[in-house]
Amino acid sequence: GARYVSVYTSNGTLLGNYITVYPYTLQGDEIANIYPSVLFLYSSFFPFVAIYLGYTMFSRPRDKGPLEFLLAMPVTKGELYFNRYTANLLTILVSSVLTNLVAFLFFTTYIGIPPALGIVALETAYLFVYISAYLGLTYMMGGLSKSSELSIAVPIEAFIMFNIISAVAIFNPGRLWMLYITPSASVSYTHLTLPT
Repeated sequence: GARYVSVYTSNGTLLGNYITVYPYTLQGDEIANIYPSVLFLYSSFFPFVAIYLGYTMFSRPRDKGPLEFLLAMPVTKGELYFNRYTANLLTILVSSVLTNLVAFLFFTTYIGIPPALGIVALETAYLFVYISAYLGLTYMMGGLSKSSELSIAVPIEAFIMFNIISAVAIFNPGRLWMLYITPSASVSYTHLTLPT
């Protein structure tokens, strides 16, 4: 089962009880909580890359005409869209794995304690799903609208709105439920605080 660590101040006041993830030490708990923040730059930047990938592979060719040439070939619309979407998803998956591998090697080399492989796997899955949500939104808007500008504007606006919603939820504990309407809902899996 889970191990609990009670943290006290120097005068004996209980700060809180924490569920430790790996290893069963407070240092392991801190590593489990710091690891996702190392990936912050990637998770802040790569949604824009995914939006651009979806725009250049689907929305812009559909709007400007080159996609019509491809559709004249003996391939169905569904096959063409599916293949392009799958190629973009594979790009996101490979980049998520490589980013987590670099972060894992950084922690192992410079801190000396490797993060738990479960945390690395969850972070890889989280980044893949989080960034794929923006790719899917780009493809959806490209399919619903003839305007390629709309297919890139809506996902960028969604990214900004989701970050505003997350900030409101984080700084207002009564509104933590708001985190679950954003694609980043799975980010707080590593650290649970028990009531004192």
